[in-house]
Amino acid sequence: MKIGLFCDNFYPTIGGTETAVKELANALSKEHDVCVATIKGKQQKPDEQLFDFKVERTLSLKVDKNNYLALPQLDRKFKKKMEQMDFDVIHCHSTANMAYFGLKLAKKKKIPFVITVHTKMKTAIKHHVKVGFVVNWLVKKMVKLLNKADAVYTVGENIANELKEYGYNGKVEVVRNGVSQREIFDKKQLTQQLKQQHNLPDGMPVFIFVGLLVKYKNLGFSFKVLEQLKQRGQKFKFFVIGGGPDENYFKKLATSLGIDQEVVFVGKISDWKELSKYYAGADLLLFPSIFDTDGLVKYEAGAYQTPTCVLENTGASERLENNHTGFIFKNDVNAFADQLYAVLQNPALIKQVGENIKNNKFGDWSDTGKEYAKQYNLAIEKKQND
Repeated sequence: MKIGLFCDNFYPTIGGTETAVKELANALSKEHDVCVATIKGKQQKPDEQLFDFKVERTLSLKVDKNNYLALPQLDRKFKKKMEQMDFDVIHCHSTANMAYFGLKLAKKKKIPFVITVHTKMKTAIKHHVKVGFVVNWLVKKMVKLLNKADAVYTVGENIANELKEYGYNGKVEVVRNGVSQREIFDKKQLTQQLKQQHNLPDGMPVFIFVGLLVKYKNLGFSFKVLEQLKQRGQKFKFFVIGGGPDENYFKKLATSLGIDQEVVFVGKISDWKELSKYYAGADLLLFPSIFDTDGLVKYEAGAYQTPTCVLENTGASERLENNHTGFIFKNDVNAFADQLYAVLQNPALIKQVGENIKNNKFGDWSDTGKEYAKQYNLAIEKKQND
């Protein structure tokens, strides 16, 4: 099968959707011919040296430090390449310009156009567009796009339900992200390295956050929780790993809450072994996001026996079982602080939950690839019979 994976962001940008597309392309390319169609970026090495699948890039316009606008309609060379591609299916992983280009191309080729919604789009749009009626117009435009797709997928039930709130009433298939099978280094050795690097005393709880530093990730919620822990006399260190447009805001917030000595802004870490040092040395990953659908960081931390604390009734909590493979707390600063404080008094429970999340089999990307290949075949068969 010849598969086109279309997306508006890809390597060298680092994020959940970018990682998901890369991992899916790797999995599918074991048995199929895969091409990722995306924006041009400042790659340190040519794509053919990095991936086992083809990557074709189109012109793009830099909107801000972290975002680009794909311009495939204006890139004649790219358009010609795509038209020459003998795709059996086009699978888009965004609802922006590459999706509209992919839809038009699929119609021209008379092949299925399918789409995966990875994020809560209305929240993301609100972050960039401050005018209410424009946000609503863009959401309606997205729903029209979904209605034109031959199949719509999401990575979790939470986001599938949200699509209904947007006004989309079509069928939605949930296809879970896989869990990356990365090299796991010695946990004790990495933990010791982290302690020495940051002069951490034995027994001090260590928390981490890994992700884009934007307000809608709800990092400020964690800061307010930790302010309460400090007021109770609880000592801790919180490592914030990542960068983003709201980094300065969070630094000022930590200072205003009086926890700037406990919070360390590490910055972006792209090297897996360096990131592993924080996963291995942490006691808990704090991830109170109401935006993320199924954050892959939960499983990366879990590979080092580090459990994640999430909010109840969110996409991030869907695949976790409270006090077994993670900690699911109430969406209230005071209640979260109470529950977190109680968990810290039970290190044996933290250790057991860490072992459970490490040993739990959530399915890897080969499983996700097989499921999508099955879905593609269904879409192709339906298209041929229409």
